[in-house]
Amino acid sequence: MIRTVIIILSLITSFSKILSILINGTVSKAEIATTLGYKSIVGNIKIAVNELLNKNFIGYTIPQKPRSKNQKYFITQKSVKKLKILKK
Repeated sequence: MIRTVIIILSLITSFSKILSILINGTVSKAEIATTLGYKSIVGNIKIAVNELLNKNFIGYTIPQKPRSKNQKYFITQKSVKKLKILKK
């Protein structure tokens, strides 16, 4: 139970950190990992990015090629609106 809560809190923290990185522009998963202090893309980042994509909080810059090595992510209008509400 406690382990599950820790994992959920970790993901929520990852969501907010990733969204705050993407506010500044498009970024790759590797750049997200580096900005967060990791040397490579860790599982928590993969899970968080996939969950944010599924909820349409972020999007692909190349939607027709989701596995492209040049793939980057951007923050959607849905996220921008929600972040504005949270800042108030």
